Amino acid sequence: MATTPEQVEEYFKQLDWPFIRKEGNLWDSGYNGNNFRFRFFVRLTENWLYVTWLFPVAIHDDCRANIYEHCLRMCYTMNGAKVMLDNDDDLTLTVEYPSESIQVDEFESALRNVCWNVDRFFLEMANLATNPSLVSTLKPKPQDSSSDSSSGASGSSGSGGSHDSGGGSGSGGVDWGTTPPATS
Repeated sequence: MATTPEQVEEYFKQLDWPFIRKEGNLWDSGYNGNNFRFRFFVRLTENWLYVTWLFPVAIHDDCRANIYEHCLRMCYTMNGAKVMLDNDDDLTLTVEYPSESIQVDEFESALRNVCWNVDRFFLEMANLATNPSLVSTLKPKPQDSSSDSSSGASGSSGSGGSHDSGGGSGSGGVDWGTTPPATS
């Protein structure tokens, strides 16, 4: 059974979380984090619940590459949240849940996931969006040429994926010969 707007409002109330219903399936809310106070929106559709924060800083043209790279690296570090670029070049951070039978703990998790990540990343995002000389703290540091290079020619630990296309004869990675077969 799909989650209803009445359930969303009840969940806000159960969590004692401030909100204003903007229209039938859209709520305005906010969070007073450790670093910032900000607003976000909750939207319920037939299939999804979206908790979305709109990045409020205009991105300078000469900063686009840096902020976009930073956002991709953010996506790599975040669980259950993503950063999107819409058709108007607005950045948003969002958590999406299938709207089928959302429970109050899942609703709270969605709210807190957006809040925690915005509080964690906003300042650096704002700086990267307006200062082209800044470099993301999420960008890997160059390897010291004097360090041990036994982890491979590139100095990488190989955690980014397996290059072994065989049936598990290489060291590390998934033994593809033991994974369950695909279902049709």
